[in-house]
Amino acid sequence: MSTPRSGDASAPRPPTARDRAIIRDVLRHGQMTRHQIQRLHFRHGGYVASFQAVCRRLALLTAWGYLSRARLPVPVGSGPFVYQVGPNARLALGEEPGDRLPARRRVRTAPALAHRLEIVDFYIALREALEGEGAILTWLGESEARFQGTAGGRRLVIAPDAYCLWRRGGAEGAFFLEWDRGTESLARLADKLTRYDRYYAVELYHDHLGEEGLRPRLLFVVPDARRAQRVRDWMVRRRAQRAYPHLPTVLIGR
Repeated sequence: MSTPRSGDASAPRPPTARDRAIIRDVLRHGQMTRHQIQRLHFRHGGYVASFQAVCRRLALLTAWGYLSRARLPVPVGSGPFVYQVGPNARLALGEEPGDRLPARRRVRTAPALAHRLEIVDFYIALREALEGEGAILTWLGESEARFQGTAGGRRLVIAPDAYCLWRRGGAEGAFFLEWDRGTESLARLADKLTRYDRYYAVELYHDHLGEEGLRPRLLFVVPDARRAQRVRDWMVRRRAQRAYPHLPTVLIGR
């Protein structure tokens, strides 16, 4: 990296603690909008920083290479910016030159990007709902929550959209998140649950997550009541046929 010149606004400045938290969240989730970053990192009690203040800071983080941005695809006009980690993110997070940041697959199609951003909205809503009474203790994004191993001598892969360990009062719980936009067939859902069943049968979550004794539930979030009813009825029929005997509690909600 070239030596910063005095007065050069594009030369990287040392990031603040909030800057590093923003970069880590963008890395964890893959992509985030300005509004999502504002909700997570620009609130002080009941006060939220102005749109202009947030945009100025994100513009600087982009100019310094800590973040990069692209327009959200929209049918008409110009969409808002979506932020991703930039080429200097490793520098901001204190990584050594030989280290590698966790891989984040950048999605480019509109449905895949909408899927990812909706999960970020869910994370923010859950975090805000727990404020004051609890907290999210661990949140693993898509790439971090993925598990690849063996069960019964056969290769096994599960790929939840996220994993969450939460606490509220004296209670703790954990779940794998499956964000369902209503486009997956029931056959695809059956394959996914079969793999989860194998995973739970030999309690691979102990090796995968290290949360000894805490078995994650499965949480399916669906887009509407019609989809919720269809998935629920299908799952009840499958369980009546003794399918997926090792699954934990499965929650389905809109």
